[in-house]
Order: sequence, then C-alpha cells, then structure tokens
Amino acid sequence: MKKILLLVICCISLSQYVSSQSGWVRGKNNFYIKPDFTFYKSAEYYNINSSLQPTSPFTQKTYSVYFEYGLSNNVAVNGYIPVLKQNSYGNTGQKSGVGDLKFELKYAVQKGKFPVALIFAPEFPTGNKSLYAKIKSNPLDSINLATGDGDFNFFTTLAASHSFYPKPFYVSGFGSYNWRAKFNDQVLAGV
Repeated sequence: MKKILLLVICCISLSQYVSSQSGWVRGKNNFYIKPDFTFYKSAEYYNINSSLQPTSPFTQKTYSVYFEYGLSNNVAVNGYIPVLKQNSYGNTGQKSGVGDLKFELKYAVQKGKFPVALIFAPEFPTGNKSLYAKIKSNPLDSINLATGDGDFNFFTTLAASHSFYPKPFYVSGFGSYNWRAKFNDQVLAGV
C-alpha cells in the first residue's frame, strides 16, 4: 500500500514537468496557472557533481508556479517558476533560494486526435549553485545544497498525445534533447 501511495504522490508532484510534455497546445488567449508544492525526502543524495552522498536524509521542498498562455491557436508560451526551494541534509541547517527558471515556446505541428507539438525551452541558471551548509556535528565540514545547477540548458522536445475520450484517460510521449553549456548534454524520453 505504501508503494502505491508513493507512486501516486510522485505522479502528482511531477505533474508540472509532464504537463508541457504533451502534444496539446493551449488555444489563443487561453490561460492556465497552477501553484504547486512538492516535497521530496531520500536517504541518498546525488550532488551537483553526480557523487553519491549516502546515509543522512536529504529533504527538498519546492514552492512553484506553472503557467501556459496561448499566443495563437498553434503557439503557446509556458513557464515553470520555482519561487522557493528549501534544501536540508542530515543535521545541516536549511538552505533556501529561487530555483532555475524554465520558459517554453510550444508549436502545434499537428492537431486533432493525435496532436504533435515541437517545444523550444531555455532554462536559466537563476538558482544558486553554491549554497554550502555547515554540518552541525562537525562545523569544519559542509555540503552544497544548491537550488540550481549553475548551467544554461536548452531543451528541444517533440511530444505527441492521444485522448481516449469519452473514457477519462490519455497517453502522451516525448523525446527531448537538452543542450547544456557546462555539463554533458542529455537525451530524455518518456511516456
């Protein structure tokens, strides 16, 4: 039962990332906004350098806003604004700040029963990549609890969707390439 509850919570909390990874494009002058709160806790933590930091629990709380606005019937702008990220690790103090801003320009390549969209999305390094917290049990030691990765990212995504209306479900899939200025590029895909 705990695994099912955890899966539902993860799906809900990741919805701001998945929302824009669909083939549907918001219509002209239509607006959607969603305030969001996510909570994450883990006993293992990968830092910005991809090093595993085991044992102590890592906690992250994010207060964010996701929005979509239709510029025309085929073009929309979307945004993800992490207004406040709060990180803590083990027995450190909490570090807080704004996260990395992501904006998207979404174009409807195809509409109808099988919509397809092309998405161009810069992500700006507005978060702090160097937020060091002192470890209370050893004040000479510290850990980086960054609220951003310090890198400019540019995502190019192709997304497709299909609704099974009147049944209450749909499916979406996407493929994305993330060009990163400082770190290795990424290829992302999902259903």
